[in-house]
Amino acid sequence: MQNSNNFSIFHSPKGTIVMKMLEVARFHYVHESYGLCGLLDSEEVPYHIENEYTLSVHPFLSNAVGGVIVKVPQAFEEQVKEVLKTRGQSQLHLLPDDSPEADDSRGEGLLRYIARKLGF
Repeated sequence: MQNSNNFSIFHSPKGTIVMKMLEVARFHYVHESYGLCGLLDSEEVPYHIENEYTLSVHPFLSNAVGGVIVKVPQAFEEQVKEVLKTRGQSQLHLLPDDSPEADDSRGEGLLRYIARKLGF
């Protein structure tokens, strides 16, 4: 899981909650993230899918925006690690950590990835 400087705001009948979010996984396409979201739902872990709407309309922008990012509140970090370890990580199509989409700097990540693969 990657630490994120992002905070998310959740609105509920009990009030508004602001939470620090952790990145759990990145995917190329929105539909690939739904398996993980199903696991999180079954464990009652709240989550946020970043870039979901953009990539639903324009799926070929996945590399440009960094893919589909599933985030959970920091308070659920240990629970999510356990869920991934015991129930799902091998069945999910997660992007590898060295893929260009896994780099937050977008275009620069792609150049570093290509340079690494070419041996520079």
